[in-house]
Amino acid sequence: MPDSLSDDHIDIESEDAAGDREETGRAEFVGSFEKGLRVMRTLAEASRGMTQTEVAEATDMTRASARRFLLTLIDLGYAEQIGHRFELTPQVFALGGTKFDSGLTWELARPHLEKLSAGFNESVSAAIRDGEDIVYVARSAAKRLMTVNLAIGSRLPVISTSMGRVILSDISEGCFEDVLSKVEHIRHTPFTKVDPAELKEEMARIREQGYAAVDQELELGLRSLAVPIRNANGRVIAGLNVSAQVGRVEMRQMVEDFLPGLQSTAERISQLARSAL
Repeated sequence: MPDSLSDDHIDIESEDAAGDREETGRAEFVGSFEKGLRVMRTLAEASRGMTQTEVAEATDMTRASARRFLLTLIDLGYAEQIGHRFELTPQVFALGGTKFDSGLTWELARPHLEKLSAGFNESVSAAIRDGEDIVYVARSAAKRLMTVNLAIGSRLPVISTSMGRVILSDISEGCFEDVLSKVEHIRHTPFTKVDPAELKEEMARIREQGYAAVDQELELGLRSLAVPIRNANGRVIAGLNVSAQVGRVEMRQMVEDFLPGLQSTAERISQLARSAL
């Protein structure tokens, strides 16, 4: 885990204020904000993360300044430390609203969701992580009289949803421990997994099998299956899922019948993100 921010809590804006004015000639220019964005852009371009020294060299900062920015990003949930390397977390992509980190809008992905939904005759959705929630960024609902009332922008708990779990399976163990300490462990149904040890086992299972299955943990009568959507660096930036009523399909059938199509569509959407770079 990174060192405590309290050890490095320095008024960066005051420290850099004179330099800001010298560089731009504008008193309104906030150089510390620009430097923070510079650190984020630098990390975004690194496929395997970067060390503190590498970030300092790439951004033309001192190691101490780079460290403060990195620790601040970690504290805000936008970065994580894995060993001696720092990487951005999927939470960064929530800053772009309905856009990929590559600039590709989710509107371009919607036809793929619609085709999959029509083929399954079930609702298909995509979501990103924002802190302790997932946020729906694309959805194609099954054409039925009664459907789950979810729309673009809807939020659900990250820990109890298939898309949330498939996203969480890509973060480090330390970051997952942090998530567990912050989320509300609510037993939504008798089937909801709330025990930290059981949830860690579930994360390991998802990483091994490549998909997440949630059976009536968020709502009785509803089960879902999710797979990851990845960026050019292989990081999980979103989840793609199909949901169905218990009376319509068994979980085993969902895996057998829906998983191949779900994975193929997720790969096509991932390719859209990569081709937009």
